[in-house]
Parts: sequence; C-alpha cells; structure tokens
Amino acid sequence: MTSAQIAAIETADLVAMTAAQIKGFSTASIVALTTEQAAVLQYAQIAALTTEQVKAIETADLAALNTASIGGLSAAQIKALTSDQVTNLASDQFKLLSATQVAALSSDQVAKLSTTNIEALTTAQVKALTSEQVSALTSSQVKALETDDLVVFSATQIKALGTDQIKTGLTSDQFKTLSAMQISSLLTSQIEVLTTNQINAMTSTQVAALTPDQVGAMNTDQIAALPI
Repeated sequence: MTSAQIAAIETADLVAMTAAQIKGFSTASIVALTTEQAAVLQYAQIAALTTEQVKAIETADLAALNTASIGGLSAAQIKALTSDQVTNLASDQFKLLSATQVAALSSDQVAKLSTTNIEALTTAQVKALTSEQVSALTSSQVKALETDDLVVFSATQIKALGTDQIKTGLTSDQFKTLSAMQISSLLTSQIEVLTTNQINAMTSTQVAALTPDQVGAMNTDQIAALPI
C-alpha cells in the first residue's frame, strides 16, 4: 500500500485490522499514519509492532496513542523508542507505564524525559527505577521529583545519586523530607557536597540519623549549619 492509501484508511477499518496485518505494515506505512489513525490503534496492534516500526512512529502520533494502547509496549519496544519519542511522551501516557516498562528505559532515555513526566511519576514507577536510571537523572529532573516519590527511594537508589544531583538537584525542601534510613544511607562523598542550606533544613530526626562517618566527612561550615 502507498502512503496515500494508508492515510486514506478509515479509522473504523484500521481498528478492525488484525495485529498480524498491522505488523505487516512497512516502516514507511507507519510514518504515513495520521494522528487520528494513531489515536485509535489498539493494545494488541501496538504490541505486535516490531522495534523498527516503533522507531518509525512519528512523535505526534506517539503522543496521540490512547493510554490503554501504551500498555501494549513491551520492554524491547520501550528500549527502541528514540530520544525524540521519549521526550514527547505525554504525561498522561507516561504515568500509566507499568513498573516493568519504566525499568526497561535506558539511561539515555531517562535523561531525555521531560520534567513534566518526572513530576508525573507514580510511587510504583519510582520504586522500579534502577541505580543506573537514577544516576542518569539530570539535576533539573531531580528537582522535579515530587516529595512523595522521593521518600520511597531505597537505600540503593539514594546511594546512586551523583554528587551534582545532590548538590544542585535536591532542594532544601526535598532534602528535609528524606527519612532517617535515607539520610544514614548517604555516602560520605554525598555528605561532603551538601550545601549549608540543605543541612540547615534538616529535621532533628535526620540529624540523629547521621552516622559518625558522615559527621566526620562534614567541613566546619557544614557542622556549623546543623540545626542543633
């Protein structure tokens, strides 16, 4: 079928197509789909796409996929998404990705997520983030994490935060919400880069959670900033 023929398919007819028929589309045919057509693609049809077909979906068409169909993307299909596709995922779509789908994102893909999508993360999705994914977050993305999501970070995830993420990403308001477990999990290298504003915002529970090694890693300005 030509691109013109693909674009001329009625949405009702497209919905009626089998997954095997959709899988038979060339990448040029996938590109030829209109936004209106993309919006009616079904879960099974999306699940049948090859990784090359997934890469061929135009960003506007990907953003038009209905939220139920997004669930049809496999881990392999998620990994196949281009940087532009990941960046343009709508937040309504992104927040419905399963923990398995989120965990399938590469570090490069995670770094391309919009701050709007980071804000849309559910606690289940946050818990699914791997250490490599956490390390890939930009400072702007770290700032965009909701406090309700940040507090579910495991000790492993906390340790995965880089010094730049700690120093320029975490706000004082975010830092003061960390649990005693999360505070005591911080590496000494992470403690060393804490700003005096972050330290001054600590709660008494957080201060009490500091280990001797962590206190020993603090400089005089940091010690002076402790709210004690």
